[in-house]
Amino acid sequence: MNQRLTVKGNLDDWMENSVTALEGLGFTEIRKFADGITTKANGATLSIRFSKSDDKINLELSGSDNLVQTYRDAVTKVFNGKPVERTSIEENSSGPNNESEKIEFIATSRVYNKFEVDENHKLWLVRVASNGKLIQSIYHYDDIVSYELMEDGESVVSGGVGRAVAGGILFGGVGAIVGGVTGKKKQKDFCRALQIKVTVRDLNKPVVYIPFISGKTKKSSSKYKEAINQAQRCLSLIEIICKEADSPQYQSEEKVPIKNVQVGKSQVNASNKSSVCTSDVAISDVKWYKKTWFTVVMLIFFWPVGLVLMWANKKFNMVARVIISVICGFILIGMITNPTSTKTTTTTSSTTQTTASQPSATAAPTPTPEPTPEITTSQKNALRSAKSYLGYTAFSYSGLISQLEYEKYSSEDATYAADNCGADWNEQAAKAAKQYLDYTSFSREGLIDQLLYEGYTEEQAEYGVNSVGL
Repeated sequence: MNQRLTVKGNLDDWMENSVTALEGLGFTEIRKFADGITTKANGATLSIRFSKSDDKINLELSGSDNLVQTYRDAVTKVFNGKPVERTSIEENSSGPNNESEKIEFIATSRVYNKFEVDENHKLWLVRVASNGKLIQSIYHYDDIVSYELMEDGESVVSGGVGRAVAGGILFGGVGAIVGGVTGKKKQKDFCRALQIKVTVRDLNKPVVYIPFISGKTKKSSSKYKEAINQAQRCLSLIEIICKEADSPQYQSEEKVPIKNVQVGKSQVNASNKSSVCTSDVAISDVKWYKKTWFTVVMLIFFWPVGLVLMWANKKFNMVARVIISVICGFILIGMITNPTSTKTTTTTSSTTQTTASQPSATAAPTPTPEPTPEITTSQKNALRSAKSYLGYTAFSYSGLISQLEYEKYSSEDATYAADNCGADWNEQAAKAAKQYLDYTSFSREGLIDQLLYEGYTEEQAEYGVNSVGL
């Protein structure tokens, strides 16, 4: 049962008298925080959160019906027996707790698809894979008790609400945290696990993990450096959240009920859904002459047309395009330098001489390729970022473009980078499938759905699932 109450009185009195009432009822393990109390009775948990609004106090009670009612009766008796303003407890039937009023979580900051922050509603979200599903959990800013960056089970950087950051220079460059990581007595060349551990005010699930590396990775690799970079960015956001939660302004604001929050479709769900839909259209609605099988047939039987179609078809990666183009170039040179037939004559010797002495240079000169358009600086930067991302983790074609656009590259530059990064999207799907299975278990259909959710096409998702033996 969840109840929201509006009461009169002093906040400190309510905190103190609530503890007195709970102790009198025989509650055990009473834990008092800056903005609330948690306790247990016969194995059941009761959580009480306090917030101040004008001259009133808001209470959020979470627990069984009996526990909530018992607390209300007991604390009222304690107040009535003390020389304080008589307290009236009233149900708060208005405001954001109304079931019909939904609040959208709109991400204003994000680290990949793992961690997001809604600065407008003072909320943060963690999204991780668990038992074949993508689970997302939403929390208030002040739900963070502490956090730490863990490398292979050892704490590197830690902090929390009202605590100083310890173990590393949080806001320095990548080398600052790398220095904290490698500053141990025993240096290691590999990292097997890099994750952020966040302790939250939730007795049912008090720890949340945000993974960045889950497998043996060289510390000299670009993948490790990118993981450290993203982990640092995530730590910076968490530290900002903790600073905000510790401010008087935040503590005086009314918090939105988590049960009324839904993830904003305009930022997260819709963008992922549109990626999947785009992929589906690419499979089902593409014109027949743009399909891969037709391009292959043309390359075999009429290679000039096939060559044009291949370069126009984004499903062929850059390596395949170059190799096939070189082969076709050799075929063209062979056709030019080796005539297919020799002209023969049966007339006079002079005719024969004339025929034999005819130059073999009847072939047209090799056409000069058109100059390659000059690459802009922004395209070079987008391409460099794309390769860096691909060195860290797997991306679908549309997912890579979305990530680059999120990093403020233009749609044209992001598309250029995805087209020219040399990625094999089937292999990316296979890599993504393996990464998911390294983290948790999936059924075949569940893993296919997850890959489709990440923007892979059905063909790529099938390839990825087949590659891991499902």
